[in-house]
Amino acid sequence: MKNNKEALGQRIKLIRIKNGMTLEEFGKQILNANKSIVSKWERGITVPNNERLAKIAEVGNVTIDYLLSENPFDNLPLEEKQYFEKGQRQSAYDVIRKLSETLGIEFRDLAWQAGLYTDADIEEYRAKKFFWESMTPEEYEEEVKKQNKDYAIEEYRRLNFPDLKDVLQQEHVYFNGKTLNRAHSELATRVLEALFEKLEVNYPSNEEIEKSYDNFNRPFTFLNQESSNPSKDK
Repeated sequence: MKNNKEALGQRIKLIRIKNGMTLEEFGKQILNANKSIVSKWERGITVPNNERLAKIAEVGNVTIDYLLSENPFDNLPLEEKQYFEKGQRQSAYDVIRKLSETLGIEFRDLAWQAGLYTDADIEEYRAKKFFWESMTPEEYEEEVKKQNKDYAIEEYRRLNFPDLKDVLQQEHVYFNGKTLNRAHSELATRVLEALFEKLEVNYPSNEEIEKSYDNFNRPFTFLNQESSNPSKDK
């Protein structure tokens, strides 16, 4: 099997990041390898010996064959490779999804290897995964309810308390049916900032917006409770 040092280095780095380890911490897990050695592995300069490869596979919960396999993007058709080179992210994601299903490798791992996800993206994913998996079923249910409400409040804020500066920063902005490009939006923002510079800042607080949302939503909550209670006589 071809030994692709760069691909191997990327996979070692991904395992370390997903486990939330520094170079030094990871090296201690891999038979006390020095952090400079780990850094050379990750950069594709050197390759771990068989004993250390086995330990890396154990820590990463992967096979040695996976660690030593070729870069999955090397054998893509030219057209699909160009999606990555030209930054066509949606088409690139579609290619990664197919590779993920074919190779049995997590989508996020492949996206990171392709450079579409950063180290910070992977670390954030790891933290979120730990956050959700550490909950009891009751905690999970409460957190889902909280996040659903947070999302609903944010949508309510955008609809009922729109800030023109936020609106002008959106991707699609129109004025009197006419499309505003980025330059138009930036010009409008500067004009409005100069025009209203001396006005008092009195945007509602998060607590005030939540209270307004609760008052708006209360009649609907009551109706839902009434309709879900079959014991009441018609």
